[in-house]
Amino acid sequence: MTLSGIKNRLNPYKQILPLILLSGFVLDAILTMVIGTIDVSGEVFEYTPSYKNYLGMSALVLNVIVYRYFRSFYKYSLVSTLFVGLFGIIIFSAVSTKIGINFGRVGIKLEVTSLLAILLTYMLNFDRANFYVINFFSSSQTPEQLEKYQKAKFDEEVEVFREKFRLYPDESLIAILEASKFVPEAKEAARQLLASKINKEKS
Repeated sequence: MTLSGIKNRLNPYKQILPLILLSGFVLDAILTMVIGTIDVSGEVFEYTPSYKNYLGMSALVLNVIVYRYFRSFYKYSLVSTLFVGLFGIIIFSAVSTKIGINFGRVGIKLEVTSLLAILLTYMLNFDRANFYVINFFSSSQTPEQLEKYQKAKFDEEVEVFREKFRLYPDESLIAILEASKFVPEAKEAARQLLASKINKEKS
């Protein structure tokens, strides 16, 4: 399979990849809780999770529920979770690992696990994220920037409809394409699902 083919297959699920990353840290924390000890620089200590660990686990479960049942609110719950995690209010890994950033005489410490998830989220939503960042510091947008933002927003809405329509039979997908009441994002999702089924039958 080509790189573009892999990318197309992963594209409908890209928004949950940050949760998968955080799940790895949470599973490691749970395993450490079960073992009851932790190795730090060659020395073994008894491990007791803090309330921040439990908050991190709860936040992960909450985001999975929101992603599954309330997709339109997922981006807000994910951003909120990553923001509070970045400053160590909640912790996803067994122990807190922070990196210091200095701005002259002022310094802040950021949680590494949440920072990694933020970087992954940014890369997955590069065009749309850049639009918001540029828009925050600038009052005007170039036509190219606006076009990239609109495309990223369109693709995001298509992904939501793909998830909603993924179990629909071919007849229902064709009906969506032919009906005038559906928005372009819904029609594109139906078209992609039909195309995907045809490609699977050919392969």
